[in-house]
Amino acid sequence: MNKNLIIIFIAIILSGILLIYGNQKEIEVVKFEPEKTDTNTHIIQIPETGFSIEVKKQYVLEKSGYWDGNTIPAYGFKQISKKDYIKPPYLNRIVFLNEETLKDWVKNCTGECLEYPDGGPSPETELDLYYKQKDLFNRNDFNSDNTKQFNGRNWFVSNESCIGDSCEYRIYSTFIGDTQIIVSVEGWPTEAFSNSTADYEFSFFKIN
Repeated sequence: MNKNLIIIFIAIILSGILLIYGNQKEIEVVKFEPEKTDTNTHIIQIPETGFSIEVKKQYVLEKSGYWDGNTIPAYGFKQISKKDYIKPPYLNRIVFLNEETLKDWVKNCTGECLEYPDGGPSPETELDLYYKQKDLFNRNDFNSDNTKQFNGRNWFVSNESCIGDSCEYRIYSTFIGDTQIIVSVEGWPTEAFSNSTADYEFSFFKIN
């Protein structure tokens, strides 16, 4: 091949790389200086999923039927100590999704299946979001406006309000293989809920 053509070919490739990555924003790495009372954590094994999580010692998990009865692994965070009770915002729920379980949910969802507390989510919406976020995650296509990094892992971040704006959720979503992990932090507008206070509480969460 002509030397000049090789140079042009390389230049085109480099231009394409710069065009793709040059427009991407850097993901915000979230770090907080923990308060002394927040430094104690423990690990919880979740055999049903093959994962383990690390959270503040005040939290334990209990099975949740919010997502398609018991067919989708979903757990609520429960605080076991009134003395060390964590005021809002606090960890609310963790859900483990994959394509198969979501398709089954869409197929089997009729009647009461759609009548969830606080008006959501619908199976079709969650399946669409799974495909969209998985594609972005696999392509490493992140936007700093809706993605943050906690403890070395990238998370999609969004906010949702309950019906009547009686509570607020900050939703964190990531992927490990084909499994989508969704964690929600709950608070109330009257309890100084903010993105920053929710992110602080979530910053103690780790998954392996």
